[in-house]
Amino acid sequence: MYLVNKKFMDAGIQRSVGEVVTGDGYKLIDKLIKLRYLTELGKKAKPVKCELCDRMFDSQETLEIHYLAEHPDEVEITDDSGGKGLTEE
Repeated sequence: MYLVNKKFMDAGIQRSVGEVVTGDGYKLIDKLIKLRYLTELGKKAKPVKCELCDRMFDSQETLEIHYLAEHPDEVEITDDSGGKGLTEE
């Protein structure tokens, strides 16, 4: 698995910084790594998965940013964690 360091388009999908991708199907994987678009994740990495679109992210914070950007109608902002939480509707 690889961590996205710079935004890039992947088969019509905008990959975001902090997103985790498997790297399967990339013909130019070595070039993406060399240009620092991707870095390899350690084997112990535990990415968090978006339940709405099955994309994966390196942290809960990055996932919350994804929810707000990609699924704004599917989540509501709550105040039960000091103003920093998201819950699904």
